[in-house]
Amino acid sequence: MYKIILLLISLNSFAYFDLSTLLTYRSYPSSGGEVSIESGKNIVIWRKESTDKKSPLFGLIRPKLKLSTSAVINTYDLSLEVYPISFIGLDIGYKHTNSNYTQFDFYDCDSINCTGDMKRSYFGQKMAIGYKNFIALGQAYIFKNSYNVENKTQQVAEFRFFSRANATSDQNYYARYAVGYKLDQDLLVFVSEYNRFAKSKDVYRMNLLTYLKKVDNQVYTIGLGTSKSTLIKEGFSAIFQWKYIFKASKKLF
Repeated sequence: MYKIILLLISLNSFAYFDLSTLLTYRSYPSSGGEVSIESGKNIVIWRKESTDKKSPLFGLIRPKLKLSTSAVINTYDLSLEVYPISFIGLDIGYKHTNSNYTQFDFYDCDSINCTGDMKRSYFGQKMAIGYKNFIALGQAYIFKNSYNVENKTQQVAEFRFFSRANATSDQNYYARYAVGYKLDQDLLVFVSEYNRFAKSKDVYRMNLLTYLKKVDNQVYTIGLGTSKSTLIKEGFSAIFQWKYIFKASKKLF
């Protein structure tokens, strides 16, 4: 017990909170936006010091809470991120979304459930590598979903991916890859997203060329490319994000 107490005191000495907010807008298949706020507690479990500067190699545990809203669609997301080493991460969590929106351009909400509660438990892996000014990032997630909806015989609107899920439960597999080039504090990045639902078989894809510009505690992102799903045809998509970092996270990505 004494050793455990000493360990907790030691971990707490390397712990601090981070806080940021994010505004997101996308143009296709319908114009819409969302605002979110995220906070986590960074607990460094080990780190390597060098003689001239701190090494980028460390281990980190980060409990996280993220709240998102578009007024009619609201989400909270609780997760635990574990980085055994700074460029490899594991993420396990639970997400709950409530939708009260029925005016989607790409859904007929009379024949599909657009409102209700969506509960998701998930597990993901993340990795980042870099060489000089080049970076590459990848992440893959498995989501196990249950839906509390009015009509349990109709499919469920999964609007994040312009897709339809099975009536009461489904699983989806999500992957995101990025390759970029660093320009001082800015980044030019190609991003590719893929998602597939196990039971409904709906598939979603998006490819974007994005530019990220950092100004003090703010990060501006503009992305141009295409997106499509089983439900919607391929079309031009523009994305804009503005992030304000009140207090930075220890994690690298």
